[in-house]
Amino acid sequence: WNWGSLGRTHVARADKPPSTNFYVHRPSTTDSTCCPPGKDAITVLVPCATTREEAGGDGHCEEALVNAARERVMRAFRRAGYGWMKDHIVHEQVVTPQLWRDTYSL
Repeated sequence: WNWGSLGRTHVARADKPPSTNFYVHRPSTTDSTCCPPGKDAITVLVPCATTREEAGGDGHCEEALVNAARERVMRAFRRAGYGWMKDHIVHEQVVTPQLWRDTYSL
C-alpha cells in the first residue's frame, strides 16, 4: 500500500475516499464468551502510515485520518449489506500509531 498515493486531499474529502483494505475479526462466531449474549465483538484493522511517514511524525492529522478510515469502513459494511453499523456500536477503542508507539515504546 502506497501511503503517499493517499494524499492529504483524500483525508478532507470523505465524499470520494480511496478504496481501503482492512481486516475484520469476529471472535464471537466461535467463542460466545468474548461478549455479552446477543452482542458481537468485532475488531477492524486498517493499514496506516508509521508515525515517521505521517505528517512528519507529529501526529497533527491523526484525528482526521482516523475519522476518514472509520467512515470508509462503515461505508464498506453498509455496501456489503450489514446496514449502518454506527448505530449499533456500544463501545469503540481506536489504537493509533502514536498510541501504539507510546504504549509499547516502539
